[in-house]
Amino acid sequence: MIANLSKREALTSIKLSFEHGAPILPCSSIVSGKTTLASLKLLGLESIAQAFELYIETADGKSVKAVRQSQKRYLLEPVGAENVKSRCATLAAMPNGFRLVP
Repeated sequence: MIANLSKREALTSIKLSFEHGAPILPCSSIVSGKTTLASLKLLGLESIAQAFELYIETADGKSVKAVRQSQKRYLLEPVGAENVKSRCATLAAMPNGFRLVP
């Protein structure tokens, strides 16, 4: 959860990285390796929380622009490259937790 505890609108950048990859957010972000970088705009006294469904890891130092469009629907676009090799991990409803998707 991220919260703006002031009464004024605020812009902030967040960087998120997990062992299984970079989470894909509902706002546009840049993913490089296992790290997501996104800018968020919060109104005064606003907070947001997000459950992550899909994680991605890019290879060879390349980046993608990523956004979660809706549940189970994502848009990935290469940044500065024609092709970007990547792998995804999902938090499946399984007793073992994460499942890697090649």
